[in-house]
Amino acid sequence: GAAGALVVRDVAGELPTVRIDDTRLGLGRLARHWRGHASARVVAITGSNGKTTLKEMTAAVLQQCGPVLATRGNLNNDIGVPLTLLRLRDEPYAVIEMGANHRNEIRYMLGIAEPDIVFVNNAGAAHVEGFGSLQGVIEAKGEMYQYCRPQALAVFNDDEAAVDYWRSVVATSSQLSFSSDHQADVTAQVELTSQGIRLEIRHAGQRAQCRLDVHGAHNAQNALAAISLENALAPLAVLVVGSFCWYWGWPLTTGILLLTALAGIALAAVGGLVYWLRRGEGGDALAGREVGQVLRLLLFRAVVEQQLGGAE
Repeated sequence: GAAGALVVRDVAGELPTVRIDDTRLGLGRLARHWRGHASARVVAITGSNGKTTLKEMTAAVLQQCGPVLATRGNLNNDIGVPLTLLRLRDEPYAVIEMGANHRNEIRYMLGIAEPDIVFVNNAGAAHVEGFGSLQGVIEAKGEMYQYCRPQALAVFNDDEAAVDYWRSVVATSSQLSFSSDHQADVTAQVELTSQGIRLEIRHAGQRAQCRLDVHGAHNAQNALAAISLENALAPLAVLVVGSFCWYWGWPLTTGILLLTALAGIALAAVGGLVYWLRRGEGGDALAGREVGQVLRLLLFRAVVEQQLGGAE
């Protein structure tokens, strides 16, 4: 049961109460205070479409690096975000989804969550009635960048039409970009097939190929975003994107195999994303940790075969 309650008027009963003028604002102040005493690195995600899927992907990846607090369901408004943050304990990571149906809502939630990494997935005509126009939606989502902390890292989807506007208002100079169409920090060549999605990921001079057993360009963008967000927290992870390839039976180059074989934590992270994707498609529900172990065994075998000349 409840230990106490915030109220706007006196109520009868034995439950301890604190009387305040506005319970919503009071909840937000409590959550901000609690967040200020937590050591978690917080990722904040918003967008018109796909933000819940991306939140789940990112959380599944990060869970292999340590405990993660993530938004439950779509509790992403000015009540859900504070309630989520009040669940923070000793987790090193938190993935917070933020939604909005009017201006300044994301700005308000940013002040509570104080995220270390901010990202807008896209902007479309969702809830346009609350913003007046598509440009209004773009500006409201852009609050994620405009009002982030100066020390935050802003991650940009350079394939999104609104990205130039968002870059023009961003409040931090620390930035990471990804794209499947343009030059960026993290890039991907995407091929949509009847068997799923093929990606060739490039970052910091490294390259890896992978296949995802899901369909649709939106899932390719979500996977690329999750990889980029993970890279912002644990840079080794982007080097092991190619471990997908061995899970699905694709060959890799010796150099990528050797790099990925050394990145145990990152392998487990990629394993978490593979698990999430397989679970979403109704496949065998292997635990993320178990998938990471499978990936290590496959990579070890691949390296041995490469060194003995038994693999392509």
